[in-house]
Amino acid sequence: MLIDRERFELATRKMPPWYQPSSSGNELSQFAVCPACDNPIQVIGLYRLPKGLAHPYGKHANRSVPGLAMLDVERRDACPYFMPRKPDRHARRRESDPFARKILRTVIEQFDRIAYVLEKDTGVRLSKKKLQEMLASYRRMQGHRYVGANLLNVPWIFAYMTKAVSLYGQKIVDNPELVEAIERELPHAALDHQARITNRDSSYVDINASFISHDCRAASDGQVVEEMIFCVVTTRYRKPMEIYRKSIRFDVERFHRLIKHSDHAQRRRDLVELARRELGDLLGNSS
Repeated sequence: MLIDRERFELATRKMPPWYQPSSSGNELSQFAVCPACDNPIQVIGLYRLPKGLAHPYGKHANRSVPGLAMLDVERRDACPYFMPRKPDRHARRRESDPFARKILRTVIEQFDRIAYVLEKDTGVRLSKKKLQEMLASYRRMQGHRYVGANLLNVPWIFAYMTKAVSLYGQKIVDNPELVEAIERELPHAALDHQARITNRDSSYVDINASFISHDCRAASDGQVVEEMIFCVVTTRYRKPMEIYRKSIRFDVERFHRLIKHSDHAQRRRDLVELARRELGDLLGNSS
């Protein structure tokens, strides 16, 4: 993960525990907390770049940094910024794992931003009823305990850890390719004056969306790439038939900027309360 020196200095004011004497005592080492897994990272090249590097970067530390973060080896090993790899779809963190609870709390407190990110990535605006269905599905699938979930990929893993959701009655806000696929493959479907998917006559319109194939890998430039597939399906001959697909690359920096943004006027508190009603009891007394 790349680090900007000016922003790092501004955030830390060059104070401990971010600045500490090196093991030799002859230099200062800089430390931070991984925004994905909450483990300590050491900042490499903030003031003196090693040969072949163009930017400072954060490297997971192999020890705890007192006053900053404690090393959790299990959580570090699952972090895509430590070891990018395809997560085990069925692996779950312990029910009592405080990190899983932190992910769950983020889902609740940032649910309006989660809905916003998914709308921007899919071009489909889901109603509160559909979002409620997804929250219930996420709960049943224990999505916050999925080992591939971290604090940066929350919107996409929320969607990934849900079952298919019907798009009937949902509004297409910015996806002309999906509109074209619907017109081509679903003769009984139509868009009403508000761009919501409806039917031309009394016929049933079978159209569902799924988020599948979560993947994580290291790109050629060394950056971490996380993706999943947004697909729209109908049923023909008792089998699901895909009519549209889009690969969604997780823009984790965009989500990180959103949750750091303090413009309360832009928040959808009704969606946050919806998430709290559906998931809040899982936090117990810590909510």
